[in-house]
Amino acid sequence: MPNGKWRVDFREEGKGRTRVFKTQAQANAFIAELQHSKNQGTWINSRSRRIPVGEFLERYMQDRRHNLAVSSRYSYEQYLKNRIKPRWEHVPVGEVTRRDVQDWVNDLADELAPKTVRTIHGIFSGALKLAVLENCLSSNPCNGVQLPKVRRGEKVYMSLEQLEMLIDEANGDKKQLIRLQATTGMRFGEVAGLQVGDIDFARHRISIKRQAVTVGNAVHVKEALKTEGSRRVIAFSSKLDEELKELCKGKKKTDFLFTKKGTQEPLKRPEGPKSWLGCAVARIRAVDDDFPHVTSHDLRHTAVSLMVSVGAPISVISRQVGHKNISMTLDHYTELFDSDLDALTTAMDSIL
Repeated sequence: MPNGKWRVDFREEGKGRTRVFKTQAQANAFIAELQHSKNQGTWINSRSRRIPVGEFLERYMQDRRHNLAVSSRYSYEQYLKNRIKPRWEHVPVGEVTRRDVQDWVNDLADELAPKTVRTIHGIFSGALKLAVLENCLSSNPCNGVQLPKVRRGEKVYMSLEQLEMLIDEANGDKKQLIRLQATTGMRFGEVAGLQVGDIDFARHRISIKRQAVTVGNAVHVKEALKTEGSRRVIAFSSKLDEELKELCKGKKKTDFLFTKKGTQEPLKRPEGPKSWLGCAVARIRAVDDDFPHVTSHDLRHTAVSLMVSVGAPISVISRQVGHKNISMTLDHYTELFDSDLDALTTAMDSIL
């Protein structure tokens, strides 16, 4: 060109295109890249790069609609609405850079828990991976982004005395619910989904067949459980017989054992300080500062600690709580097996 610049003419989607470069080397590099990408079938045309990210977010959710649990789908939709679309919905997919994604993730990490940030990044990355598969991007700009580390939170294990304090403070059938969950290790959703016909009093067994999952303000009953281990038969103490039989009185086999007051609907998960569980804990803490901040999942943790304390085999505990394998149980509750180290010390002392 007269001004010393170099022009490359090429065709894209049947139309003539032009790119101008400052040097011959830049022009030759573009020609080589163009030829290579066309030979490999990876050439990304300019029209595809202009497609807004929002379209790929919609396609991603549409493709995953049959694989997501109701609760997960609700969470994803909230993350899309509040965290992803406000930043990316109208951005052309070809303009998303790894640096932009990293800055966005850093901002999210200032406000949200590491696990939440990772989930949001995973959704966004999934949508851009779809853009790569559809030849609208040559690579995923989410790759290589540094994510915050998830640090395992400290579990709460109540003593028997603390458990009895909580049961005494609870109202109505919540007393039986707490005792059942804190001695069997059931997940709250499994307790909420429990029906009268699932209880075998003769053998002291409970069949876990479904979960009642809280999604927003609604409760959804899931017959299909996550894993084979989740669908199981567990044991319960004979000391719960009278309380459970009292709850079953006047109910059909298909009725839920625990229901919202005045309805036949399963209970919603007690979350936050204003829930029935949060209020019971607050009343105890008003007179006992040492009482822990207990959540519904801590009742499950407490059950595991009680099982360990009575010497139950790890294989039985793993089966009871519905873990996929023993390794999963050991990984979740390593701190409960410190006494095994004491036994090892004693054994080694005996041979040295």
